Amino acid sequence: MTETAIGYARKSIYVSGLEDERESVLYQLNQIEEYADEHDLELINIYSDIGVSGVLKSRPDLNKMLAFLRNYVQEKDEKVNYLIFYNQERLARDLSTSIELMLEITELVEEIVFVADETNTSIRNFRSTFLVNAAKAAENRRFIKKRLRQGRKAKVVYSNLYRSTFKPLGYVQISKRRN
Repeated sequence: MTETAIGYARKSIYVSGLEDERESVLYQLNQIEEYADEHDLELINIYSDIGVSGVLKSRPDLNKMLAFLRNYVQEKDEKVNYLIFYNQERLARDLSTSIELMLEITELVEEIVFVADETNTSIRNFRSTFLVNAAKAAENRRFIKKRLRQGRKAKVVYSNLYRSTFKPLGYVQISKRRN
């Protein structure tokens, strides 16, 4: 009997040479499909959320996936064998959200696989590895947000590209600066 699998991808990992969020998700989906092929898994469905934060527990396709898994367990009285993610950060970018989702998902599937991390729920020290990676994902999110804020500020200050009715405190247009 062929083992069953479901895949899930979420926007935007940085992979050198990729131009946008959709291409990033396509890369993740390709890696999920390759993993399923290499392990002779029947990929029942793949879900993907594009442009939705990993901090949020409620995401459109994540919600659809969880509903599908619940229905599958009810109807077939068995779990889907595998749930495949590209990496753990695609599950969530918040520690508490990661833990909540993991607890919910482990009730619905036999094994969770993180392809790029080369880890899954069947390894001996998965729980400790999972918690460390979830904390790193949350910290990485804070770092990304800080870089984005700095980039926006630099755009305003150095490029004079502020576009809004209300100027930020300390903003001076280049043409109005005094020598």
